[in-house]
Amino acid sequence: MKEELVQSWFGKLREAWLTKNISSVKDLLSEKFEYYENPLKAPFMTWTQVEEAWRTIDSQNIIELTIEPLVCKDLRGSARYHFKYKDVLGDLHESDGAYYVKLDREGRAVEFRQWWVSK
Repeated sequence: MKEELVQSWFGKLREAWLTKNISSVKDLLSEKFEYYENPLKAPFMTWTQVEEAWRTIDSQNIIELTIEPLVCKDLRGSARYHFKYKDVLGDLHESDGAYYVKLDREGRAVEFRQWWVSK
């Protein structure tokens, strides 16, 4: 059951990104959370910070987005993602990365971390 919560969480994250439904991301986060948008910076700890970071998807023409859960155990999980999009100028961007998430018992993230590299 716990593993299914983690897999479902990654699926909901992908769906929010593909549909550009930023407000649905809020439902993925616990009341208190640490959201590491950048592994070298302090985490976001408010919804306003997360929402602002997610605003970048508004201008993305998404070509491909895969999120592949790799390890899901005890309300924790990791996943690999691959992403391609065109920006407003038509330039192609591509990145590969990894996610780590720790969920509460309700299936909402108390900790989220991501790392990526872009072409």
